[in-house]
Amino acid sequence: MPDSDPIHRGGDTTRKWPAHPSKTPFHNSADMRGGQGQLHVDRPDRHEFWTLKPGEKKIERKVDTRTANTEEFIIRAEDHTMGNLIREALLKMPEVTFAAYKCPHPLDNRVIIRIQCNPDSDLKPVDAFRTAIDESIKELQTFLDRFRKSYNLTKMSQEAQGPVNGA
Repeated sequence: MPDSDPIHRGGDTTRKWPAHPSKTPFHNSADMRGGQGQLHVDRPDRHEFWTLKPGEKKIERKVDTRTANTEEFIIRAEDHTMGNLIREALLKMPEVTFAAYKCPHPLDNRVIIRIQCNPDSDLKPVDAFRTAIDESIKELQTFLDRFRKSYNLTKMSQEAQGPVNGA
């Protein structure tokens, strides 16, 4: 190593690197924030997570050739909420021997659901998937009906009691 090289001689290294971080003034993290108080990061806009790109299918089906009577369903623009809801409905079916889901990455808005049905039963994984979705829709409709009924009862009860705090 030549003696004229300040980096290897232990000399002044800032001449080789004039924009060294020690030469720049301290920046408050608030200076790095955008207009809404959000840090600038390399992530897509929120609406892009829940919007399909042109020509993109919502659900893709893949047959697993390694295991008998097993398929994977890739659902785009969804997260753990949908994956867990469908998995729970699948596990209630006696013909389904395995049902699980995974979200590959937090920035990848896909849910991959893997379904294996008992080879002795007539139920195919695609039929189990459809049934699970139908049952989930019925369950959510029941929840919505009960919620509306409870909300309306609470609202009527409060109206019957009159103004709160004498106002």
